[in-house]
Amino acid sequence: MLEQAGVRRVLHITALMLSSRAIIYSVITESKSGRQAILANVIIDCTGDADIAWFAGAPFIKREREELMCMTTVFSCANINKNAFMQNIKSTEPKYGDWGG
Repeated sequence: MLEQAGVRRVLHITALMLSSRAIIYSVITESKSGRQAILANVIIDCTGDADIAWFAGAPFIKREREELMCMTTVFSCANINKNAFMQNIKSTEPKYGDWGG
């Protein structure tokens, strides 16, 4: 549904906001893919700790530690050929920026 809506997901970045009157119009990112500038009409902060909102000066609420969820990078896949997948990783040596395509 995100792809159909034209949403561009960007993962594993550090961001610097450029804003005017708390309206974010650009995000400059750093990642293993290098430095990039993202211009957008709408930016949704899914950092989990309100980094983008904080940098932009937008109001937000920080919950008490006991109410927060821990971060996880664990996921699972089913019905894949693991050997073929690992061979592809070895032969293509992908970077973070390659995984979205």
